[in-house]
Amino acid sequence: MKRLFQTLAGLITLWVLGGFLGVMLDPARAYFWTQSLMWGLLSSVILAPALIFVEISGLADPKPSTSTRSTQFFEVDENVGIRRTKSPTDKTGWPYS
Repeated sequence: MKRLFQTLAGLITLWVLGGFLGVMLDPARAYFWTQSLMWGLLSSVILAPALIFVEISGLADPKPSTSTRSTQFFEVDENVGIRRTKSPTDKTGWPYS
């Protein structure tokens, strides 16, 4: 399915480029090339969401193998602390009651 959408995307890309070059290089038949270019652009807009969906779903690995993936753990630094200096007006207890 992925290969089909990629092939269609390539053909539509050639269609859009051909329409653009036709408009630029063949002004005698500009109406034909403009219509062709617009239909090619419409086709690309319609195909783009399907192509994106197929590409994203292909990235998700349905069966992750445990041999290739390693488990990563986060290290927590327990030495991090806030030093608090006592001031002469500091009251004990929270919230000072």
